[in-house]
Amino acid sequence: ELRVLEVLQWQFEVPTVSTWLTAFCVRLNAATNGAFDQSIDWISQQGMELAKLVLCRTNLYDLPPRSFALGILCHGLVAARLLPAEAFRPDGEPDAARWAQAFKSIPWCPDLECELPHWAQQLVLERAQLATGALIEDLQDEARRFSELAGHAWQGYGA
Repeated sequence: ELRVLEVLQWQFEVPTVSTWLTAFCVRLNAATNGAFDQSIDWISQQGMELAKLVLCRTNLYDLPPRSFALGILCHGLVAARLLPAEAFRPDGEPDAARWAQAFKSIPWCPDLECELPHWAQQLVLERAQLATGALIEDLQDEARRFSELAGHAWQGYGA
């Protein structure tokens, strides 16, 4: 370890929400062969703006950067109408209306209608798991955690 640190001159970058989200979006774009290029670019750009707003109103340690980025990606896929909010509803969340409301409470998800046919939704969800290295349960959990954090932060803006 010491040798590695010396080679790096004791300087190394710790991954941030931005680096994680960028990596996930680049990987997802590659995994879908660019089929959703514009939507994924939008998720990356708008996701970082949303992250800034949320981070201004929350404790940075409430959600680690990778988890935060996963939550943004999940919400972004819904906001971009590539997946329905239902795709990220945890098995333990029996109230679909409550779950949808958690997504709607964040300003970039006012309309939760997915524009893709079911087979394409399955493809996007599978590729999102591949691009992030996360299981569906992990994506569901991070979407829930981000919903809670962002919803609470957004209330602080008087929305």
